[in-house]
Amino acid sequence: MEQIKESCIALAEIKDSIDELNTINTQISSATEQQMQSSDSLNTKVSQISKKSQENSHASHNSRAHAESLDALATQLEQLISSFKL
Repeated sequence: MEQIKESCIALAEIKDSIDELNTINTQISSATEQQMQSSDSLNTKVSQISKKSQENSHASHNSRAHAESLDALATQLEQLISSFKL
């Protein structure tokens, strides 16, 4: 009889340990899912930053080209105005 009691106690302890492991596995799974969501969000943000950086670079090059064009026009205007005498 004593052995049956001990076996029941041991089985109950094993069951408690398995339940605890299941709880830990559930927590790990939940944390992993949250990390995946965070990683996906971070990847999206990095992609958006990269896209904006490329757009800014393109706009900067366009601004420079327009500034050079305006400089050339200003030089031409100065030359035209210099031909007039007051």
